[in-house]
Amino acid sequence: MKLWTPDEIEYLNQTYYDFGTARFRLKFPHRTRFSVMHKVKRLGLTTKLRNAWTKQETDYLVQTYAKRGSAKFREKYPDRVFSSIQRKVFLLGLKTNEFYWSKRELDVIRKYYSNHSVSFVCNKLGNRTYGAVTQKARKIGVGGLRKRVVTDSQKKDISDKLKEGYKTGRIKHHQKGKLRTPEEREKISSGLEEGYRTGRIPIAYKGKKRPDSHVKNILKASHVRPNNFEIAVEKWLDKNEPKQWKYVGDGKVIINGHCPDFVNVNGKKEVILANGVYWHTVHKGIKTKQQAERKEKKSYEEMGFSVRFVWEDDFMKTCT
Repeated sequence: MKLWTPDEIEYLNQTYYDFGTARFRLKFPHRTRFSVMHKVKRLGLTTKLRNAWTKQETDYLVQTYAKRGSAKFREKYPDRVFSSIQRKVFLLGLKTNEFYWSKRELDVIRKYYSNHSVSFVCNKLGNRTYGAVTQKARKIGVGGLRKRVVTDSQKKDISDKLKEGYKTGRIKHHQKGKLRTPEEREKISSGLEEGYRTGRIPIAYKGKKRPDSHVKNILKASHVRPNNFEIAVEKWLDKNEPKQWKYVGDGKVIINGHCPDFVNVNGKKEVILANGVYWHTVHKGIKTKQQAERKEKKSYEEMGFSVRFVWEDDFMKTCT
C-alpha cells in the first residue's frame, strides 16, 4: 500500500470542493476511486451542493407526499428526477397514506378490472402504474380478466414447442441444475398431500398398479443414485460374490412395478433388496422387519423371483 504524499493531500483539499474526485484523479491516475473517497472521509471534505433543495420544495413535498406520493410533486417540479425525490423522502422519513386512492379511482377498478386488461384500466386512471393497479385490485377483492380457454390442439402445440426448446437449449429450464432447499421441498410435499387428501389433485393411479415404464420414468427423472449403504453392499458383493450381481436401484430394472437394488446377472431370477431400517419400517408405519419383508417380496414372487434381504443394521454388524 502506497502512502499518501503531502502534495496529494494538499491538491485533494484544493480541488475536491469544486470538482469532486475528477480533477484529482486526472493528475494522480494511480489512485483508485475507493482510495480517494476513503481519504476524503478521513479528511472530512465536502463538495459544494449542486441543485440544492429549496425550502419551498421541501415544504411542498412534505405537504403532498402522504396523499399522492411523488406524483403531485413531480407535476409542479418536473426538473427533479425520481431518484432525487426518493432520497429526499428517505431522509425526511415520509410515508404515504394507505388510503390515498380516490373514490373515483376505486370505482374505475371495480367497473373495468374484471372485464378489461390492466393496461386499459391504467389508461382510464391516467397516472397509475400497472403494479399499483393490480395490487390495489387484490386488496379490494376484485378479480382480474377471466382466463382465455385453451383448446386441446393449442395445448399440444405449446407442449411440443416447449419440449423442442428444452431439447435444443433455446429455452432454459428454471430449475435445471439447481437443488431445491429443504423449505421448498417441505412446502411442495405438504401442498401435494393436502391436494390428494381433499381431492383437489386427482391421483391417477390410486388403487391401481403403475406400469413398469411409468415407474422407470419417475426414477429416471428423480436422478436416483446409490446411497452409502448400497455402495457398501455393492463392494461386499464384488469381493465375496464376484460377477454375480449388478446395481439397478436407479431404475434400470423394474419388476412388477417395483425396483430392486441388485439383480443377478447369471440367468437366475434373484434380486437383493438393501433396506434401511427406518425407511422400510418406521417411515412406512411397519412395526417389524419380518412384516416389511413379507410385504415387499410378494410383488417379486408373483413374477417368479426369489428375494434376498440385506438390512442395514445387520450388515453393519456382521459385514463391516
